[in-house]
Amino acid sequence: SYVVVHRLAVRNSALRSGLARQMMLYAEELALQSGVNNIRVDTHSDNIAMQSLLNNLGFVFCGEITLLSGAPRIAFQKVLNTK
Repeated sequence: SYVVVHRLAVRNSALRSGLARQMMLYAEELALQSGVNNIRVDTHSDNIAMQSLLNNLGFVFCGEITLLSGAPRIAFQKVLNTK
């Protein structure tokens, strides 16, 4: 079982405010509350801000994937601590 974050966006006026980080941490909370300790995300290879956020939150790069549409993405995963 795993949770997938399909889309994460903040308006331009909220960039660098920490809001995206808060949303990802909330997604982790929701996953754990649902009994799921695995979270997965994919993003564009040129989305450096998202990659940085994921790295800072402890996500691990898993490799490249191809969507059904044929679009390439890079994939990340985090196994959540279930203390």
